[in-house]
Amino acid sequence: MFRLLVLALVVAVDSFRSSDLQLRITPPSAPISAAAAQDPANCRCGAFITLDSVEKMLYELPPLDMGSCDQHNKCRDRCFKEFEELSGGGDLNYITSDGVTPVGQILCTASGKPVHNEYVYAYSELCDGPWEWTGDQTMQPLCCNKDHEYHPCPE
Repeated sequence: MFRLLVLALVVAVDSFRSSDLQLRITPPSAPISAAAAQDPANCRCGAFITLDSVEKMLYELPPLDMGSCDQHNKCRDRCFKEFEELSGGGDLNYITSDGVTPVGQILCTASGKPVHNEYVYAYSELCDGPWEWTGDQTMQPLCCNKDHEYHPCPE
């Protein structure tokens, strides 16, 4: 009986050591920190107007990875450049890549409401932080009728 008790104790201690060794080899925090290090530093670019006293985004570009969340100037400059390229320098009459549709029409369709004499402003946002004005805006104000059709604003 004594031998059986000693054998059971040896097996229990041996089993405990194996479990303990396994826990030391595989720390639970390793996969979490590796995943966090791979998250992109998203830079978002958007075109906004003030509609009914509220800032409304009319257009957003696909997010860009800036590498880290301290690249505010790089994000702002990139959004400025994208806005300039897509709008032909902020011109609402600039024809988009489909060869037919002016930028103003894209924005009027997105507005969902009539718009009267509102400039469109380019903004950037980095890592879910605040939206910041890039310093860019359209050359002329946006005007959209009740059917969401773009037309030049009356002077």
